[in-house]
Amino acid sequence: MVYARTKLTIAVEVFRPKPDISMNYSGPTPELFYKKIRTFMIKIFGVPEEFIQEQSYTWEKSGNKSKFGFSWMLTKDFDKFSFLQISIGLKGASEDGHGNATISLEPTMYTEYPQDSLYEQSILYEIMRRIHDTLFYQKKRQKFADESRMLSNKFAEAIKDFAEELRHNEGS
Repeated sequence: MVYARTKLTIAVEVFRPKPDISMNYSGPTPELFYKKIRTFMIKIFGVPEEFIQEQSYTWEKSGNKSKFGFSWMLTKDFDKFSFLQISIGLKGASEDGHGNATISLEPTMYTEYPQDSLYEQSILYEIMRRIHDTLFYQKKRQKFADESRMLSNKFAEAIKDFAEELRHNEGS
């Protein structure tokens, strides 16, 4: 991630034309997704805890009913200029140990170039940056986009496997 006051940002939606993945679960103990999602983020994306920001936390409980909603922002750096940012959401409700949950995942890959100095704002710099980007960095960015898709799909599969595990444990 580039630390600059002014920067040129290129955003690429990892999944096009629909930029997000949404998964619905109905079954026993949907509130268990809260801890498991955080564990999957660290394990699958290979980021330390500090790169995961919990943006919202709502958990309402009255009697045997509970309603919950959470959102996280995960950032995975690829190199100095490119990084993956994923918005993950969890919403659900539970009553007497059964309920539903909706997990959403919206990955976006960013490339940022600094534009602070006069040289970085000049037309010469922009021409050289475009040539470098076209000849060399574009293949690297494509590799990062492919990795982003692979990691996002792996995360979604882990969530689905956990949902099946919850359903299977109910029958046991």
